[in-house]
Amino acid sequence: MRRMGCLWMIVILLLAVVAYDQWRIEQLRREVAAIAVKVHSSKPDKGKSAGNSDLVTSLAEAEKYTRQAKQLISNKKTAEAQTLLDKALSNLNSANGLSKDIIGGTAQYLGEAKDNAIEVFQKAWRDISEEPVPTKKTETKSNKKPMESK
Repeated sequence: MRRMGCLWMIVILLLAVVAYDQWRIEQLRREVAAIAVKVHSSKPDKGKSAGNSDLVTSLAEAEKYTRQAKQLISNKKTAEAQTLLDKALSNLNSANGLSKDIIGGTAQYLGEAKDNAIEVFQKAWRDISEEPVPTKKTETKSNKKPMESK
């Protein structure tokens, strides 16, 4: 009978571990989804087309324009190549702005976490380095004078 009780405890413990793992996986999925939304945000830059709305698209278009410009340069059409390189530069600037937006929130969070960790460490260090002050309540019998009998 005792073995059955141990077996059920092990099964319950394993179920708890599996449930916790599933909960953490769901949390990670939500975080990844939030990051994906930031990467594929549709925030157009000032005066630029809405086609450069996400990081991946901006980088892909910049690559496309540079390839086309390379072909035009090899055909000695520098004016057209300059126009395409300007478009590529515009896309790279857009991608740069989007990546700064994505990283900005994370950097701020990590900075606050670092400050909190330093504060906790310094407080712990002060608490450890302070010497305990004995109180009168902790007086031992050896400190008291023995009563003399007559």
